[in-house]
Amino acid sequence: MAQEMKKFVGFIEFEDGRVIGPFRVGLKTKLQSTKSARANNWDEERDASQITSFMAWHAAKAAGLHDLSWDEYNEAVFDAQVVELEKDADVIGDDSEDPTQPAALAG
Repeated sequence: MAQEMKKFVGFIEFEDGRVIGPFRVGLKTKLQSTKSARANNWDEERDASQITSFMAWHAAKAAGLHDLSWDEYNEAVFDAQVVELEKDADVIGDDSEDPTQPAALAG
């Protein structure tokens, strides 16, 4: 039996209120994050927010969602997040309900 692949998505909120996401965070981003963490002496625990922000920046830039340099991004961003999709969540980009959005209120 094949093991199901964990899927990660990112979100970025800018100081001007613009939000981008969800967008997939793939292997190229994960590998570059590891290289950049080593080069910048980022510690996984101590610098977890820095690493998460880097992954969101890199994945969104690779997807063509922004063209900011790392320094420009750090000046413009309010918050960034990378989350694992639920095991049964649909892949981003299909027509199903977005698993990252709150459910509609009954009422």
